[in-house]
Amino acid sequence: MKKIAFLISDLGCGGAQRVLINVLNNIDLNQFKVIVVTLYDESTDFFKLPGNVERIIIGYTKQEKNIFKSVYLNFKRISGIRKTLILNDVNYAMSFIGAMNILLVLATIKLKLKTIISERNDPNKQSIGFPWDAFRKITYPYADVVTANSHGALKTLSRYVPEEKLLYLPNPFPVVNAHTLSRKSDSEGVIRLLAVGRLYPQKNYKILLKALSECVHKSRLKYRLTILGDGPLYNELNDWCIELGINEIVLWKKSVVDTEKYYLDSDLYLLPSSHEGMPNSLLEAMAYGIAVIISDASEGPLELVENNVTGVVVRVDSSEELAEKIMFLSDDKEERKKLAFNAKRFIDENSTCKVMNVWENLFN
Repeated sequence: MKKIAFLISDLGCGGAQRVLINVLNNIDLNQFKVIVVTLYDESTDFFKLPGNVERIIIGYTKQEKNIFKSVYLNFKRISGIRKTLILNDVNYAMSFIGAMNILLVLATIKLKLKTIISERNDPNKQSIGFPWDAFRKITYPYADVVTANSHGALKTLSRYVPEEKLLYLPNPFPVVNAHTLSRKSDSEGVIRLLAVGRLYPQKNYKILLKALSECVHKSRLKYRLTILGDGPLYNELNDWCIELGINEIVLWKKSVVDTEKYYLDSDLYLLPSSHEGMPNSLLEAMAYGIAVIISDASEGPLELVENNVTGVVVRVDSSEELAEKIMFLSDDKEERKKLAFNAKRFIDENSTCKVMNVWENLFN
């Protein structure tokens, strides 16, 4: 049986972690023996591994500002990863996110296994800091396969990775059946807006909140915005809500494991981000049959959302345009239904089965 090691720093609340869990829940465990290798232990977990998947914890999670101590710490990480791969007789090793990708390439020098690294965002728009950005360009060409979940990211990677090593690897598409959708509730006079993602600058939540404020002041309709996610900007964003006078209609939900009820209780999904890879929450919203509004900032979401067909696209950083489209779709229930229907059909036609075939072909 082929042995695969998936490497990720932790199982915290992040998009790459969700992708990994989705893959583990769908991969054929009769065909592959799978282990998951992390730096951090269970104390930082948000996601839980399937019960039949072994986990190995490397450790060495301390963050060092001293450059010499930092180099030594990363050497220990590399050594720990290498020993783990050798002891478990791994045939394929796949890592997620920039720094772990670099560590994996260095750990597998002269090992007889297939090395696969996975970018889940566009390196052109998301820095992993100094000196990691430089190391990415140096090390990635030595991996056997370099994957990305958007064609925009592949274009960036092609500047320093041989084209024959690049592979488009989409996130697994969620499956939502008709019985689940039958539980969707009506809005009862309130337009229910939903945003999902950690409270970081790239999510552009200040633009979203400004747009909501404009809707409240210009429209006769009532609104409610639910934001699923936690992060360092919570206090700043909450203060911004108070300043805009919308704090009573913004609901903050931190660290939500079961997101289904929020999708079933929403009319519009909003993604105003300044950059994205291929957001899992966008895929989920479309699968749950919700009309979506996204920014035009990144190629990943634009590969899913065709303007006025499977959703609506607005200019990034334009609260005015975002507010205009929210009010338009709030007023036009039939248009919302059309966009939601087309979005779900797109997801269903590009099902998880098809995507998992691409993933499993990596290990052949």
